[in-house]
Amino acid sequence: MELHRRAVLKFGLAAGATAALSACGGVKTTGGSSGGKYPSGPIELSIGFAPGGSTDLIGRAFGREMEGLLSQAMPIVNTPGANGVVAAQELLQAKPDGYTIGIANSSTFTVTPLAASEKEKMVADDFDVLLGMTQDDWVLVANPKSGWSSLDDVKAAGKRITFGTTGAGSGAHLAGLLAFAVAGVEAKDVPFDGDAPAMTAALGGQVDVASVQLAGAYENIKAGKLAPLVIFSAEPSPALPELKTAKDQGYDIAMSQWRLLLAPKGMPEETRTTLADAALKAASAEPFATFCKDNLLQPTVFDSAEITKLVTDAAVKNQELVTKYNIKFGV
Repeated sequence: MELHRRAVLKFGLAAGATAALSACGGVKTTGGSSGGKYPSGPIELSIGFAPGGSTDLIGRAFGREMEGLLSQAMPIVNTPGANGVVAAQELLQAKPDGYTIGIANSSTFTVTPLAASEKEKMVADDFDVLLGMTQDDWVLVANPKSGWSSLDDVKAAGKRITFGTTGAGSGAHLAGLLAFAVAGVEAKDVPFDGDAPAMTAALGGQVDVASVQLAGAYENIKAGKLAPLVIFSAEPSPALPELKTAKDQGYDIAMSQWRLLLAPKGMPEETRTTLADAALKAASAEPFATFCKDNLLQPTVFDSAEITKLVTDAAVKNQELVTKYNIKFGV
């Protein structure tokens, strides 16, 4: 698929882009913890979600690669809250010296602002966006006993639908709300705290369907315990190539989740270059690619300009759809 081909190209470029980066770091900068070479001390990696979740696991796998490239420890600081907003707000206030960076979900900027209060609304351009890494996708699943295999089947049922989501104001929540709004299906959202309880509710008949991450649902789908109805990505997933996208089923919805590497704006240029080059190499390294494959993440890598445009465009598109279909998050 197009995004995957782009990732392969960037993997090839990564080695050249980082060839000048020495194993011990080492550019001169006026920033940093000691005012000497950067990096000269640990680099804090902020993650706005609890330990053990998908973003946390991605951050830890990525951090391990960065530690080796920069020869510095990269301790993880988990600050969950408001779909990553709490950690993002703290990162905005951090000193722009390259010693505090963060991993964020794109939905913090493309979905959460649609449901959040004014003080919780975040804009990606407020940060120095260093890199985009990984893509994961949301799917709509049902109990196989329903006999449904597409969004059209849900529509044809002619009844009010209940659907579980991974949390109020999340990307999975918006994907489900849009799916039923565009399809003209009366539906009631039931937020849960993550993929597992939402899928359990679908398996147990407490809800008709669940909108969850593909990685979370994959094993149940392959085991025949859950029936996949639609995937919300722009193109089919390599993990389930036979599952049609919403667009392929005639519904104008295309949503995915990307992970962004962020830093406060204002870093010295040499510091920024060292970080960005190391990040590109880390995200393109074989161990990280294997981690992504094992966790059903597409190891797509976007430079700063590309990922900023993707996130900005997605935020605008989501706002247009929410307005057009009068979406109410209930949060």
